[in-house]
Amino acid sequence: MLWAVTASIGVALASAASANLSVPLATALPFFLLVVIVIAWRAGFRASLTVSLAATLSSDYFLTLPRHSLSVTSGGDVITLLTFAAVSVLVSQMSHRTRLRNDQLQRAEQQKTSLYDFSRSALLISWDQQVHEQLAELLLRSFRLSGVALFTSEEQRVFETADAHGATERIKASFRARRSYDAEGGKERLRVLEFASQPIGALLLRGNIDAALADSLATLTATHLVRTQAVQAQVRAQSEAFSERLRSAVLDGLAHTIKTPLTTILVSSSGLREVGPLSPLQDQLATTIGQQAEDLAAVTDQLLRTAALQAEKIRVQKAEVDVSSLVAQLAAELQPASEARRLRIVDEFQQPMVTDAQLLRLALQQIIENALKYSPAGSPVVVLVRRDEAILRLAIHNEGSFIRPEEHALIFERYYRASSTAHKASGTGVGLSAARNAIKALGGRIEIESTPSAGTTFVIELPEE
Repeated sequence: MLWAVTASIGVALASAASANLSVPLATALPFFLLVVIVIAWRAGFRASLTVSLAATLSSDYFLTLPRHSLSVTSGGDVITLLTFAAVSVLVSQMSHRTRLRNDQLQRAEQQKTSLYDFSRSALLISWDQQVHEQLAELLLRSFRLSGVALFTSEEQRVFETADAHGATERIKASFRARRSYDAEGGKERLRVLEFASQPIGALLLRGNIDAALADSLATLTATHLVRTQAVQAQVRAQSEAFSERLRSAVLDGLAHTIKTPLTTILVSSSGLREVGPLSPLQDQLATTIGQQAEDLAAVTDQLLRTAALQAEKIRVQKAEVDVSSLVAQLAAELQPASEARRLRIVDEFQQPMVTDAQLLRLALQQIIENALKYSPAGSPVVVLVRRDEAILRLAIHNEGSFIRPEEHALIFERYYRASSTAHKASGTGVGLSAARNAIKALGGRIEIESTPSAGTTFVIELPEE
């Protein structure tokens, strides 16, 4: 509008000056046509149309007879003005279209360069960190957006950046409905991420971005997410293969290094009583040696069974089990006498169910032991037992420990220990793997809920039969 008003006033003043200088109409009109073309290129067709109308009226008013009137007495002047008006409109339209085409080509070239840079940078992101957040930040920087939100079905979380806060419900609803849409006059684009015709997430883009570019970014983002997941799966597979070899070596070492000396100690302690009469102190010492050796042998056997436990090789022997009694008995065994009130049981189930008592006990023992081990001394560890419809739900919560989201799946891998808790207590990283395999064999699942402020909760869900 500013261009149109300024140019129109300039054309009117130029017409008045031309009249004072006795410049012919045929001489002034080409100059006005040049002004119209410049305005069309810089400000668009509407502005140039306004200037064209102003130039035609000003020329009629100042340069045709009678002067200072919008009437024309000469037929030649009428044809000249009409020709000028028609040519200026036509040339303005052509100039405007040329400029639009040029702008489109420039944007396309810029978008192509940005897409290339984004793809190249996405290949360099760290797969062992928060990949989703890195992709969202990269999209924000590469395309100068005001906000980006990324949801993935694998993580079941929404990663928001900059001006995209508050989009959680919309992006999840779009994913559930498998529907992409544009809102707010094209300033917000929401795309469902698909790979091999399967939805894997959703992407929200806020800013000056067209629909075609949003589609391309959705495709690239989905591709990089799947690529990263494939890399992570490959690394886990290699890690698990190495762990299996290490497990075999550890088990063989335990079998030969620990079991043989323990057997010797047990035989020797029993033989002491056969040698001859012992004093009360000697008899007590021999009894203590035998008991401790038996306890160590039992612990070693349990470690060997736990390390060798695999879900696909477990024989499940289901029977009716009093879950409440099993949990109470296990809590009594695990809770130190010095911390009699630390382990708390909230039992809302209080009825038997059909399951394998040994497998359930093994899983609970590993998780409760971890909760006691990795929480601050004196802090409560709560075991919640309840029924949700046809599901037995056991939640073991402890304070003071935090497991990062990217480690939730890894800590169930054999020998893996979470980086945030590995320094707090000794361990082999075998227990949680055995617990997961035991629950998996029972047809259930284990999930983790962990925040720095509230602590960590392991949730076991088992279907009732």
